[in-house]
Amino acid sequence: LRARSHPLLGPASLHPGMIRGGVGLSTYAPECLVQVEWRTLPGQSEEQVLAETRRLVEEAGIMAEVTCTCFRPALFCPPDAAVRKALTEAIGRPVSESGQGGWTDAGLFEAAGVPALLYGPSGEGAHEPVEWVDTPSVCACAEIYQRAAVAFCS
Repeated sequence: LRARSHPLLGPASLHPGMIRGGVGLSTYAPECLVQVEWRTLPGQSEEQVLAETRRLVEEAGIMAEVTCTCFRPALFCPPDAAVRKALTEAIGRPVSESGQGGWTDAGLFEAAGVPALLYGPSGEGAHEPVEWVDTPSVCACAEIYQRAAVAFCS
């Protein structure tokens, strides 16, 4: 996967997030469940990911059933997308491009054909015990969202 990369998102990744199996130390496990998270790149489909995973499992000589319990498409907002132009107009400067390895619901919008991007308040600690946003930046974002919606719908 590391050979495949996106200019903003970097390489795709795959890791075994959860492994369960076995009934005791001195016995062979009758079964094992391995759940993996595959962080996809823009353009990768659920079918492609499943097919490649099945091929890798088969090449490793492992007897396994491979299923997908949740597919989350990657997000990439094209530079010429109307939503990007509307946000640029709303904030009065070009929207800077950046990438992140995490996932948001915005990927579902893009998968449905609705270009989306992420813009939000400043803060720290995403998904940590102490997560916070700066209150004045929340108010500023609300104003920007309103201006962007008007620009987008005009």
